[in-house]
Amino acid sequence: PLDTVNGQGFMELIKVLETRYNMESRSHITNTVLPNMYAELRDTVKRKLGEAKFLSLTTDGWTGRNSKSFNTVTAQYISREWEYHNYVLSTKEMKVSHTADN
Repeated sequence: PLDTVNGQGFMELIKVLETRYNMESRSHITNTVLPNMYAELRDTVKRKLGEAKFLSLTTDGWTGRNSKSFNTVTAQYISREWEYHNYVLSTKEMKVSHTADN
């Protein structure tokens, strides 16, 4: 969990492991690091999907351990070098049961 980095015990552990390391705050991780990682990965996936000659999209409805229903959209293709690529584009909670009608 991200709040671990703010815990006193965790900060003491980091100081023991590497005294020169300055632990980033939870807010820095959530407001800067993760959004930057997301944007970089999103741009990479967009570029790679744009290079694909053919693309397959699949969906999957599933139920989590907490009994909530989800729907995932996945894109996959085989590159010109015959490498398989697979990207999860979205996973969203379904507020209704994932029956055929829904």
